[in-house]
Amino acid sequence: MSTVTGTSLQTSYPPILPKAFSDNQPETIRLFPLSNYTFGTKETQPEEDPSVLARLKRLEEHYEQHGMRRTCEGILVCHEHNHPHILMLQIANAFFKL
Repeated sequence: MSTVTGTSLQTSYPPILPKAFSDNQPETIRLFPLSNYTFGTKETQPEEDPSVLARLKRLEEHYEQHGMRRTCEGILVCHEHNHPHILMLQIANAFFKL
């Protein structure tokens, strides 16, 4: 039951607290063999921006038009030769990304 007094809201129910992060994790993590995955390559893409300043300006204009960018990334773990491996994405010829 809730009652309103002035501008504050009071309730007789205790707050619901979320579980600790470790309580939400599975007891085991399933690792699948590398053979479960397929890999490919793409044609190289030319750089969009000739300089770092040009890239920053393009990103700033994108932010003004569309707002905050939201991304989601993950880590892919598999096993090969009885050892766990973390797969990485190769960007261009010099950079790797989780």
